[in-house]
Amino acid sequence: MVERLRRNAMARALRVDKMQVSALESVLAMYATDRRAEIPVWRMVDAPVSAVRARARAVAAEFDGAEVRRSEAAVGGGSLPGHAIPSWAVVLPDRGPERLAALLRSGKPPVFCRVDAGGLAFDMRTVRPEDDERLARAIRYALEQE
Repeated sequence: MVERLRRNAMARALRVDKMQVSALESVLAMYATDRRAEIPVWRMVDAPVSAVRARARAVAAEFDGAEVRRSEAAVGGGSLPGHAIPSWAVVLPDRGPERLAALLRSGKPPVFCRVDAGGLAFDMRTVRPEDDERLARAIRYALEQE
C-alpha cells in the first residue's frame, strides 16, 4: 500500500515540505518548553475575562448605540466542539446587520462577526488586543458604506 501511495502523482503535491516541518517543529518546541504563551491562540484563550470586557467597552464607546454583552468564544475555530470560553462582545444595534456583516467580511482585512439577536456581534476574545483599533476602523468604514 505504501508503495502504491508513493507512486501516486498526488504524493509529490501533497507531501509535507521543509517549511511545514520547520513550523511544526517550532510549535512543538514551544509546547515542550512551556512557552505556549507565545502561540497567539493561547494568548487569546488565557486572557482574563476582565481584560476582554475592558477592551470591549473601549471599542463599543466609539459607536453610538453599541453595547457590551456577555459572549462565549469557540476554541480553535470549533476544533473543540461543545467547549466555549466566557467572553465579551461588542454588539452594534440592528441596522440591517446582514448587509453590514457582508461588507465587513469582504473587506481588507476581512472582519468576521456574527449576526446576533438585536445586532451584529464582535467577540473581543477572538481579536488580538493590538488589533482593536484596526477593528474599530474597519467597522467605521463599513458603517460609512451603508
